[in-house]
Amino acid sequence: MGKTLNICIVAREYPPETLWGGIGTFTYNLAQGLKNIGHNVDVLAFTFGDETSCDDNGVTVHRIQSPRVPFSNKTYWDYVHSMLSPFAFFYSCKVRNKIEEFHQQRKYDVIDLPDHIGEGFFTVRRNRFPTLVRLYTPLSLIGLLGLHKTTNSLDYYLFGLMERSSIKNSTIINSPSKALSGLVKKEFKIDRDIEIIYNPIDTVKFKPEEKTDLSKNGKIRVLYVGGLTDRKGAHILAQSIPKILEKNDSIEFTIIGNDAKGINGFNSMIDYMNDIFNRNGVQDKVILKDPIPYDELPKIYNNADISVVPSLYDNSPYTCLEAMSCGLPVVGTSAGGMPEYIDDGQNGLIIPPEDADALVAAVVRLAEDKDRLAEFGKSARDKSVREFKRETVAEKITELYLEAMEMHGPVY
Repeated sequence: MGKTLNICIVAREYPPETLWGGIGTFTYNLAQGLKNIGHNVDVLAFTFGDETSCDDNGVTVHRIQSPRVPFSNKTYWDYVHSMLSPFAFFYSCKVRNKIEEFHQQRKYDVIDLPDHIGEGFFTVRRNRFPTLVRLYTPLSLIGLLGLHKTTNSLDYYLFGLMERSSIKNSTIINSPSKALSGLVKKEFKIDRDIEIIYNPIDTVKFKPEEKTDLSKNGKIRVLYVGGLTDRKGAHILAQSIPKILEKNDSIEFTIIGNDAKGINGFNSMIDYMNDIFNRNGVQDKVILKDPIPYDELPKIYNNADISVVPSLYDNSPYTCLEAMSCGLPVVGTSAGGMPEYIDDGQNGLIIPPEDADALVAAVVRLAEDKDRLAEFGKSARDKSVREFKRETVAEKITELYLEAMEMHGPVY
């Protein structure tokens, strides 16, 4: 492989304590992939409890607390939903200090940082280390698109400055899709190259298994995994289900995810979904479940026949990768990076966002063609092993690290 690198990956999200979404899943897969090809990897992640350092299957994980508010027993995290920018500012400062502290023992060659809320702002600003900033979709950009509403406009502006500065001034910028790269270049006025490397997946954990008896007996199971938010298109899925069942009543649905704010006057998305299901008499065809442990996800995918990801925008959702790696065809939308992962008409189907009728047509089309279902599933698995295997992605990321080290020069 060549030189063994000492790599520090910064990401608030890291399982199991803070596996909130795609950032945590990506960080885990990248860290394990880098370790598997021979590198030394530290991860700096967030904690709600005491600060600790531990070994996670060969990766050293350092858990960092939120900075405390002066003259108070509160932390900045306690105010995160109403005042995110103070947390982002002081947490970024603490991240830089922790990198400096651990560097004394680890002698880091490169620092891998997220764009999200400018976690790497102070580290990039000091420019002591070669840095790679990974695009996940800057939170300020999600706010600009109207897809995130849990903070205020001043917050978006302030941590948006941190996100933009981190991206612009990092040694290397990396994106999981051309779509996200183009969006960030346009909105943040980035006039430099952004390297495209797709997200990694554990193709050993997420692999096809024998289907259960329900699928064998003529039932088709459709699976949705993700937050029950309008950004993820949960309301579009709910609107489509009665129409799908009108056309094919042998289909059953499993919906797994955290409940969230509802739409059209409903207190929660589950309330909105249940209202639609009950009014149309299809509640017995839908199973709603809370999120399940990460290790149990492969079984869930393998008990399904079709995965749906009807997001209004997603740069590269892990539900898409996990399903493909388990040999499921995916129905995804054209909004974001999914068309770069799903080959329309070969291993899944791409539909417009916010189009319930298109979702109906796609699901029914796959459900009524078992040969195509099997063909798409095999193609999805083959592409996952060929392009998204985490060791393969780790090799490509390593090339970027080496490039960043050459561009930056020695760590002083």
